[in-house]
Amino acid sequence: MSILISGDFHANAVNELKSITAKTLRKQFGGEYAGITHHIIAGDCGFLWPGNEKQDRFNLSLLSRRLWPILCLFGNHDNYDAITSCEKVDIGIGNEVYKVLENVYYLPRGFIYTIDGLSILCLGGALSVDKAYRTEHKSWWKDEYWSEAEEEACFRRVTGKPIDYVVSHTGPHGVIGAMFGAGIDAQKYTDLVAKFHNRLRKSLRFDHWFFGHFHRDVFGHKDQGRLYSALYRKTAVVSKGRVIYSDGSVSP
Repeated sequence: MSILISGDFHANAVNELKSITAKTLRKQFGGEYAGITHHIIAGDCGFLWPGNEKQDRFNLSLLSRRLWPILCLFGNHDNYDAITSCEKVDIGIGNEVYKVLENVYYLPRGFIYTIDGLSILCLGGALSVDKAYRTEHKSWWKDEYWSEAEEEACFRRVTGKPIDYVVSHTGPHGVIGAMFGAGIDAQKYTDLVAKFHNRLRKSLRFDHWFFGHFHRDVFGHKDQGRLYSALYRKTAVVSKGRVIYSDGSVSP
């Protein structure tokens, strides 16, 4: 039993779907493919985007036929208004989720979910560096940033609890620079969500933290004995104490 984790989907804007087709995953993961029971997308899924109904119908109908539930994190390019208006349902992972379509859900951020016996803290949100060129409630939503009350509630909920994996949209401020160097927009280093993640990680016990947002693939960066991986074109399958990447590499 294992969980597939992938990076930004962006409503398949530049063929991100190619990385998570059944054919691609079978080829990359072999026998591990049969053990996948859930798929987590690390934000910027792009579903329910205004004016994108035709693409939604195609993407959602395709993904809803998967053998496992698609669990989406909120990113900075997600329609918070439409998603949070969806029905909330209990699919048995420890907290109610937003149902976009049968088999496709968004996870409220800041909660620990129990999936296949794994405890997974799911976060979300990030800075849109292109915010100045977007329109509020049409192509940008202020909810990409956490409120102070949300942050405090998350701290109370998770501090001191053992967690197998963390999945977020942006990464923690304290590891972004070491992972990507000078090639990343400086605003993303000073992102308030990334800084919140950095404060949060100091109070957490976890093995491995996965995130998207940067459109880069960097596996297994080590910081103070804990691992961090950024995903985009490549994916990871996780189980208890084991991570297998789509390029064949394995992280203990």
